[in-house]
Amino acid sequence: MKLSEMIEIVAVFFAAIIVATVVASMVPFPPIKNLLGVIVFLAIFFGVLNFTKTKEGTAQAVMRLGGFKKCVMAWKGYKPDSDDNVVEGLRIGLPGGLRHIGIRGIDKIYKYHFRFYSVELRAGEEPIVQFKDLEDLDYIFVKPDVYWSKIVKAETKDGMIVDIEFLDTIRVIDRGKLYSLHHRTGLKMF
Repeated sequence: MKLSEMIEIVAVFFAAIIVATVVASMVPFPPIKNLLGVIVFLAIFFGVLNFTKTKEGTAQAVMRLGGFKKCVMAWKGYKPDSDDNVVEGLRIGLPGGLRHIGIRGIDKIYKYHFRFYSVELRAGEEPIVQFKDLEDLDYIFVKPDVYWSKIVKAETKDGMIVDIEFLDTIRVIDRGKLYSLHHRTGLKMF
Protein backbone atom coordinates (compact mmCIF):
# COMPACT_ATOMS: atom_id res chain seq x y z
CA MET A 1 0.00 0.00 0.00
CA LYS A 2 1.40 3.38 -1.02
CA LEU A 3 1.80 6.34 1.34
CA SER A 4 -0.92 8.34 -0.46
CA GLU A 5 -3.40 5.48 0.07
CA MET A 6 -2.50 5.22 3.76
CA ILE A 7 -3.01 8.99 4.16
CA GLU A 8 -6.41 8.66 2.43
CA ILE A 9 -7.51 5.92 4.85
CA VAL A 10 -6.18 7.72 7.95
CA ALA A 11 -7.87 10.99 6.89
CA VAL A 12 -11.24 9.28 6.43
CA PHE A 13 -10.71 7.41 9.72
CA PHE A 14 -10.17 10.62 11.71
CA ALA A 15 -12.96 12.48 9.89
CA ALA A 16 -15.33 9.62 10.76
CA ILE A 17 -14.24 9.76 14.43
CA ILE A 18 -14.81 13.54 14.58
CA VAL A 19 -18.27 13.37 12.96
CA ALA A 20 -19.28 10.37 15.10
CA THR A 21 -18.15 12.19 18.26
CA VAL A 22 -20.09 15.35 17.34
CA VAL A 23 -23.24 13.39 16.49
CA ALA A 24 -23.00 11.26 19.65
CA SER A 25 -22.47 14.34 21.85
CA MET A 26 -25.90 15.64 20.77
CA VAL A 27 -27.66 12.63 22.32
CA PRO A 28 -28.38 13.02 26.07
CA PHE A 29 -28.94 9.32 26.87
CA PRO A 30 -25.49 7.60 27.46
CA PRO A 31 -26.24 4.03 26.29
CA ILE A 32 -27.63 5.28 22.98
CA LYS A 33 -24.85 7.87 22.70
CA ASN A 34 -22.10 5.22 22.50
CA LEU A 35 -24.00 2.95 20.13
CA LEU A 36 -24.91 5.87 17.86
CA GLY A 37 -21.25 6.98 17.81
CA VAL A 38 -20.11 3.50 16.66
CA ILE A 39 -22.84 3.27 14.02
CA VAL A 40 -22.08 6.74 12.62
CA PHE A 41 -18.32 5.96 12.54
CA LEU A 42 -18.81 2.66 10.66
CA ALA A 43 -21.30 4.22 8.22
CA ILE A 44 -18.93 7.06 7.34
CA PHE A 45 -15.74 4.97 7.24
CA PHE A 46 -17.14 2.17 5.07
CA GLY A 47 -19.49 4.52 3.20
CA VAL A 48 -16.64 6.73 1.96
CA LEU A 49 -13.89 4.18 1.38
CA ASN A 50 -14.29 1.60 -1.38
CA PHE A 51 -13.03 -1.98 -1.03
CA THR A 52 -13.03 -4.99 -3.36
CA LYS A 53 -12.55 -8.74 -2.94
CA THR A 54 -9.76 -9.94 -5.22
CA LYS A 55 -9.62 -13.66 -6.02
CA GLU A 56 -6.41 -15.60 -5.32
CA GLY A 57 -4.00 -15.45 -8.27
CA THR A 58 -5.69 -12.46 -9.91
CA ALA A 59 -5.29 -8.68 -10.17
CA GLN A 60 -7.81 -5.92 -10.76
CA ALA A 61 -7.26 -2.52 -12.42
CA VAL A 62 -8.56 0.46 -10.44
CA MET A 63 -9.84 3.48 -12.37
CA ARG A 64 -10.08 7.00 -10.91
CA LEU A 65 -12.52 9.19 -12.84
CA GLY A 66 -11.93 7.14 -16.02
CA GLY A 67 -8.12 7.05 -15.88
CA PHE A 68 -5.86 4.23 -14.68
CA LYS A 69 -4.93 4.60 -10.98
CA LYS A 70 -3.35 1.28 -9.90
CA CYS A 71 -3.68 -2.48 -9.81
CA VAL A 72 -4.59 -4.53 -6.74
CA MET A 73 -3.54 -8.17 -6.51
CA ALA A 74 -4.03 -11.26 -4.36
CA TRP A 75 -1.51 -14.07 -4.81
CA LYS A 76 0.10 -15.75 -1.83
CA GLY A 77 3.90 -15.50 -1.93
CA TYR A 78 3.91 -12.71 -4.55
CA LYS A 79 3.75 -8.92 -4.44
CA PRO A 80 4.16 -5.97 -6.79
CA ASP A 81 7.63 -4.36 -6.92
CA SER A 82 8.35 -0.64 -7.33
CA ASP A 83 7.80 -0.93 -11.12
CA ASP A 84 4.44 -2.72 -10.57
CA ASN A 85 5.83 -6.07 -11.79
CA VAL A 86 4.69 -9.29 -10.10
CA VAL A 87 7.62 -10.73 -8.09
CA GLU A 88 8.07 -13.28 -5.32
CA GLY A 89 7.82 -11.81 -1.83
CA LEU A 90 5.67 -11.23 1.21
CA ARG A 91 2.81 -8.77 0.80
CA ILE A 92 1.45 -7.11 3.91
CA GLY A 93 -2.14 -5.94 3.68
CA LEU A 94 -5.77 -6.69 4.38
CA PRO A 95 -6.63 -10.40 4.80
CA GLY A 96 -8.64 -12.68 2.53
CA GLY A 97 -8.22 -10.83 -0.75
CA LEU A 98 -9.89 -7.68 0.62
CA ARG A 99 -8.23 -4.68 -1.05
CA HIS A 100 -8.71 -0.93 -0.58
CA ILE A 101 -9.28 0.66 -3.99
CA GLY A 102 -10.03 4.28 -3.04
CA ILE A 103 -13.00 6.55 -2.49
CA ARG A 104 -16.53 5.34 -3.28
CA GLY A 105 -18.00 6.99 -6.37
CA ILE A 106 -14.58 8.14 -7.63
CA ASP A 107 -12.57 4.91 -7.82
CA LYS A 108 -13.97 1.83 -9.60
CA ILE A 109 -12.75 -1.57 -10.77
CA TYR A 110 -12.20 -1.70 -14.56
CA LYS A 111 -14.46 -4.16 -16.42
CA TYR A 112 -13.86 -5.43 -19.94
CA HIS A 113 -15.05 -7.90 -22.56
CA PHE A 114 -12.86 -11.01 -22.92
CA ARG A 115 -13.18 -13.67 -25.63
CA PHE A 116 -11.08 -16.83 -25.71
CA TYR A 117 -11.00 -20.56 -26.41
CA SER A 118 -11.14 -22.97 -23.49
CA VAL A 119 -9.65 -26.47 -23.84
CA GLU A 120 -10.63 -29.42 -21.67
CA LEU A 121 -8.07 -32.22 -21.71
CA ARG A 122 -8.93 -35.78 -20.63
CA ALA A 123 -6.57 -38.74 -20.75
CA GLY A 124 -7.15 -40.91 -23.83
CA GLU A 125 -9.73 -38.54 -25.39
CA GLU A 126 -9.65 -35.76 -27.96
CA PRO A 127 -9.43 -32.23 -26.47
CA ILE A 128 -12.77 -30.43 -26.16
CA VAL A 129 -12.41 -26.86 -27.42
CA GLN A 130 -15.08 -24.28 -26.54
CA PHE A 131 -15.32 -20.59 -27.46
CA LYS A 132 -16.09 -18.37 -24.44
CA ASP A 133 -17.33 -14.80 -24.55
CA LEU A 134 -17.27 -13.12 -21.12
CA GLU A 135 -18.90 -9.73 -20.59
CA ASP A 136 -17.88 -7.47 -17.69
CA LEU A 137 -14.81 -9.40 -16.58
CA ASP A 138 -13.13 -7.47 -13.76
CA TYR A 139 -9.84 -9.30 -13.23
CA ILE A 140 -6.76 -10.69 -14.97
CA PHE A 141 -4.81 -13.81 -14.04
CA VAL A 142 -1.35 -13.15 -12.64
CA LYS A 143 -0.60 -16.79 -11.88
CA PRO A 144 0.33 -19.05 -14.82
CA ASP A 145 -2.56 -20.24 -16.97
CA VAL A 146 -2.71 -22.41 -20.11
CA TYR A 147 -4.01 -20.87 -23.34
CA TRP A 148 -4.89 -22.70 -26.58
CA SER A 149 -4.23 -21.31 -30.05
CA LYS A 150 -4.45 -22.72 -33.56
CA ILE A 151 -2.84 -21.84 -36.88
CA VAL A 152 -4.88 -23.10 -39.83
CA LYS A 153 -3.43 -23.91 -43.27
CA ALA A 154 0.10 -22.74 -42.58
CA GLU A 155 2.64 -23.50 -45.28
CA THR A 156 5.99 -25.05 -44.37
CA LYS A 157 9.19 -24.15 -46.22
CA ASP A 158 8.76 -27.42 -48.14
CA GLY A 159 5.32 -26.31 -49.39
CA MET A 160 3.21 -28.57 -47.13
CA ILE A 161 -0.06 -27.18 -45.78
CA VAL A 162 -0.44 -27.93 -42.04
CA ASP A 163 -2.71 -27.08 -39.13
CA ILE A 164 -0.89 -26.42 -35.85
CA GLU A 165 -2.34 -26.31 -32.34
CA PHE A 166 -0.47 -24.86 -29.35
CA LEU A 167 -0.94 -25.00 -25.60
CA ASP A 168 0.98 -22.08 -24.11
CA THR A 169 1.54 -21.45 -20.42
CA ILE A 170 1.42 -17.68 -19.91
CA ARG A 171 1.86 -15.52 -16.81
CA VAL A 172 1.33 -11.76 -16.51
CA ILE A 173 4.41 -9.94 -15.23
CA ASP A 174 3.45 -6.25 -15.64
CA ARG A 175 -0.21 -5.76 -14.74
CA GLY A 176 -0.28 -2.07 -15.64
CA LYS A 177 1.10 -2.63 -19.16
CA LEU A 178 -1.45 -5.38 -19.83
CA TYR A 179 -4.28 -3.09 -18.80
CA SER A 180 -2.85 -0.19 -20.81
CA LEU A 181 -2.49 -2.32 -23.97
CA HIS A 182 -6.07 -3.60 -23.70
CA HIS A 183 -7.54 -0.17 -22.89
CA ARG A 184 -5.72 1.73 -25.70
CA THR A 185 -6.10 -0.81 -28.48
CA GLY A 186 -9.27 -2.70 -27.57
CA LEU A 187 -7.14 -5.86 -27.77
CA LYS A 188 -9.23 -9.02 -27.76
CA MET A 189 -7.70 -12.33 -26.81
CA PHE A 190 -8.56 -15.34 -29.05
